[in-house]
Amino acid sequence: MTSLFDVGKSAIQAYRQSLAVTGQNIANINTEGYMRREANLQEVTASQGGITSIANQAGLGVRVANIKRSFDAFLTDSKLAANANFQRMDSYVKQLEKIETALLPSDADLGTQIGNFFRSLGDVSAAPSDLAPRVVALEQGRSLAAAFNSTFLQLDNFKKATIAQMQDAM
Repeated sequence: MTSLFDVGKSAIQAYRQSLAVTGQNIANINTEGYMRREANLQEVTASQGGITSIANQAGLGVRVANIKRSFDAFLTDSKLAANANFQRMDSYVKQLEKIETALLPSDADLGTQIGNFFRSLGDVSAAPSDLAPRVVALEQGRSLAAAFNSTFLQLDNFKKATIAQMQDAM
């Protein structure tokens, strides 16, 4: 038969371990990814007894049965969903940045090409009998048409990629 001191000793040891788990929870409260832990206490039961003897109903104390992590399934699912939404929106932003880069003013953008074409037409109107400005105007027209075709192909590829991303998201 166990003494009262042994029962008290087991209780103090179990609560000391439980308090250590609580201390870890407090120490790691701001640690990203740390999940609160919880110590589960369990009674240490007496012997079962034999065929001819009656089992002793007095307990032997308490012990830590297990330490398990606490987590909220809703928060975990919400975090996963938010991360998936962020990844999807981030891919849309990258696609829009590509479109923006294609359309922003640069040395070879449509605005520059249109300006060069109209300047060459102004040169033709300034000297209608001169052949050189006409040749330049024709080349500027071809260059402008090529720039329109190139921009169309880029935008069409961006559109197809965006549609594919949207279909994958559904």
